[in-house]
Amino acid sequence: MYESDSPISMDSSSGTFSYIGAIIGGIIGAAIGGAIWAGVAIVFDYEIGFLAILVGALAGLGVHVGSGRVGGIPYQIIAVILATLGIMIGKYITVYHFVQLGVVQEFGQEAWNEFGYSVLSAEYFQDFISILPETFEILDILFFGLAIFTAFGIPKRQEAALAVPVAKGKNDELSDFD
Repeated sequence: MYESDSPISMDSSSGTFSYIGAIIGGIIGAAIGGAIWAGVAIVFDYEIGFLAILVGALAGLGVHVGSGRVGGIPYQIIAVILATLGIMIGKYITVYHFVQLGVVQEFGQEAWNEFGYSVLSAEYFQDFISILPETFEILDILFFGLAIFTAFGIPKRQEAALAVPVAKGKNDELSDFD
């Protein structure tokens, strides 16, 4: 491991700065992944679970790039937490869309406008938390697992390159028959 790769080094290319960069990069990746998840779910009226791999990959890649390509368990944990956040972002936006669609279809646009929800309102967030168990399906466990597994694998610490074997000559102790 090189000195600049140390996650506890305090120079500007690693250490505290690499954790901040990892978190920012991971949030960006998770948000993009969550938005893609929601967009596909809204367009197709169906959650496509294998997009969880994309959410995990974007969160993990964001952590990896944001950290300056520093890896290790702390970065993997950050990636897992943010991949989970990315899936939740996707579900949050998807549920919002379908709640809005249901209210508008049943009561009209005016009723939705009077309802006063926006995707960022505290009221919607509280309602989302309360209805989350109703929207959670058994396959969601698989989706979260795929995202977590993918995110965990990306920012792992890279091992030093293996030494390239040197060809032995006639006079070396080892022979091809050992």
